[in-house]
Order: sequence, then C-alpha cells, then structure tokens
Amino acid sequence: MSQDVRPLRVWQQGKQLSQIIAYIWRWADDELETEKRRNAQQLKTYFLKDDSKLPVEELLKKIGNNTHNKCDTNLKKLFRANPRKWLHDGKLPYDEASELLVAVFGEKRINNLDKYLSPMFNSVELGDDKIIISPYYEFHIDPSSFIGELRDPDLETPFAFRYYVSFPPRPELGEATVTKEQLEDWIKDDKNEDVYPSVPFIPVTTT
Repeated sequence: MSQDVRPLRVWQQGKQLSQIIAYIWRWADDELETEKRRNAQQLKTYFLKDDSKLPVEELLKKIGNNTHNKCDTNLKKLFRANPRKWLHDGKLPYDEASELLVAVFGEKRINNLDKYLSPMFNSVELGDDKIIISPYYEFHIDPSSFIGELRDPDLETPFAFRYYVSFPPRPELGEATVTKEQLEDWIKDDKNEDVYPSVPFIPVTTT
C-alpha cells in the first residue's frame, strides 16, 4: 500500500491518531506501569495549547474564542516526527516525539511501510512546504465529541482544511464504556482493514 494513496492515507492517519489517544487514556493514570504513565502524560502535552508565555489579560481574551482549541504548534511537533528515520539513524540525535511514538507503536510496526505512516503527516499536509502551494491541515482539538471531522477551507484561509481531532474527557473505564483490555487491543491493532475501533467509546478522527 502506497503511503500517498487516498483515502487509505487519510484513514491510516486517523487510526494512528486514535491509537495515540487510546494510549494516553490507558496509561496516563496507571500506578503500576510508571514508564508508560510517564510516556502517556508527555504525549498528552502535544494535544494542549502552549499558553504559558501569554500574559493573563491575553488569556482572558481567548476564553470563549472559537479558535481557542487550535493546537497547530504542539501537534505539528508530533506529526513531523519521523520515528522510522530516527530508528534507522540509531536514535540519534535524541528526539522526544519519535521516542514517544516508538513507545506507542513499537519498532516492528514503525519499520513496516504498510503498517505505519512515518512521519504521520508530510510537509505539504502540514503547510511547511514553501515551494508547493497546496491545501494543508490546520489542527484543532474537539473536547466535546468522540468523532472528529475534516472541514473545508473558508474565505479567511482558503487553503486550510480544519482538521478536528476528537479528544474528549476519558469516561470511567469498565464494561459499560471501554475496558483497559479494549484500549490495549486497539493500540496494538495493525491490520489495515481495521480503520475504526470495535467499541464506540474510543475517539476516532477520520469518518
């Protein structure tokens, strides 16, 4: 399967995103697996806006603004990471994002061209390519839904597709929602035909 064939590429991007979120949900508060907990908590920071350097008055102005959940900067650090190349180069130089992705997906899957997109998004999709003028993605977090969506550009930014990543609060784990075992099964799923998880309480981005 070519990484440049659509819609397979879009589906694979969405699946990998969903599995990263499942990893965060499964391990971020686990008291026994300290390394996985640390990885999950660090991964979560890529889905948050970095407002730490803004003055208080600027932060207050952003409350209620519909662009407040735009997370381009942090998410793109994760999406630019190329763990396959990083592994090939002997894990040098150190790259946190690549290391975290290896923790989620494992070296075997990442090194399989048919099972993993590395990097997850290319320079054109991220709007980084200064030579090729093409539509790109502008990433937002949607904390209110389990289903993300891709919205068309508007007049203000005619080349930017709004890519809404679903990242709601995790429900209480259990048989009524999603179990730890179901999260783990989805994280490990590398079958190309399995685009979506088998349970509805795991966020998906590509619909």
